[in-house]
Amino acid sequence: IELSAAMVVVVASFIGIPISTTQCKVGGTTAVGMFGGKKGVDPFFLLKIVAGWVITFFGVCLLNAGVFAFAYYAPSASGFE
Repeated sequence: IELSAAMVVVVASFIGIPISTTQCKVGGTTAVGMFGGKKGVDPFFLLKIVAGWVITFFGVCLLNAGVFAFAYYAPSASGFE
């Protein structure tokens, strides 16, 4: 799994595609589990992983928007301009 993740990251970096090693490892582990048939992968567990990625993405977007808004709309002190 480590070797395949490393190869995918190197190829994606060469092409210029942003990619996460965590996603590569989960994808590789899922693919290995699928070779064992449908019982090799728990779809609910896989759904929780994908939901975690999506929730993290939108959570970080909201946090960054809040920090930006705080910094952009903060009142400036006189004499420091």
